[in-house]
Amino acid sequence: MFTDPRLKTIFYSVVPLKRISMMGTAWMWNDFLRKKLCYPKGGYQALADAFATAFENSGGTLTLRTRVKRIIMEGGRATGVEIGGGRRIQADRVISNADIMLTFNDMVGREHLPKGYMERLERRKIATSAFYVYLGVDLDASKLNFDRVTVCPFVEMERLNGHMHDPENCYFWIEIPTRHYPALAPEGKHIVVLAAVAYHDDLASWGLETDSRRGASYQAIKERVAESLVHQAERVIPGLSQHILVKEVATPATIARYTLNRGGASMGWDQTPEDAVKPGQVTPIRQLHLVGQWTYPQGGVPGVVGSGWILANLIKEGKI
Repeated sequence: MFTDPRLKTIFYSVVPLKRISMMGTAWMWNDFLRKKLCYPKGGYQALADAFATAFENSGGTLTLRTRVKRIIMEGGRATGVEIGGGRRIQADRVISNADIMLTFNDMVGREHLPKGYMERLERRKIATSAFYVYLGVDLDASKLNFDRVTVCPFVEMERLNGHMHDPENCYFWIEIPTRHYPALAPEGKHIVVLAAVAYHDDLASWGLETDSRRGASYQAIKERVAESLVHQAERVIPGLSQHILVKEVATPATIARYTLNRGGASMGWDQTPEDAVKPGQVTPIRQLHLVGQWTYPQGGVPGVVGSGWILANLIKEGKI
């Protein structure tokens, strides 16, 4: 049992300490340590590109920037999808990695699911999201003595509840991926990422208007929080603000808009004991399967890749 409050912050990621699942955390650290997971050369985009290339080399066709309107249902089975423009694509199996509620509510329809199935899913809590500041800088990060560091201005761990109540005095971490792989930035430049745990409804829902439009209030809150994190980061990277060449900021609303995950959830379901057991790859609908952060085994890149590996083997072995 850990008693040092500073040590506890190391194990805090996206779940409040008082609610975190021991099994979920143990699984995550097992992946990190036993499997010796590493940062992919070229960044996580390189990993996505590798999967896309392998898919196309195996005869697959990628259709990008096209939203699936619905999953075609015939006789209680998923037989394909309908995309923008009314185009229909028939398939022997449909695999969704979208938000599980988006999949069933919007693309399938509750009427095709067993009684009580959606109600059980609706009782689950979703994970926290995050606030990110991506910086391109011209400082010499090679002189720093860390690749990732946590900044926690307090030791009262009960304050780590996932919400960003006070942007001027919050828990966040700093990552410098170009210390691992300098080619991600031009010579002599580096990438610095500031990230804080947050919820979609923090800070009066980030100033979004009632129809979720991003107006002046949203932009002002977004900039204020970003500047606060930069200022706090200067405790460990002196003069950081004087070396910023490029700045991009993402709120939970940004993440929700680009990923279509409710609340911009970073790990799917909340990583608590109550929600530690996630839905599997097989659904109540024949020929419709799930992969991604909302399914077994867990969120995060290793867990998401694992969900696809599990499904691929179930299909390969003829078990589904």
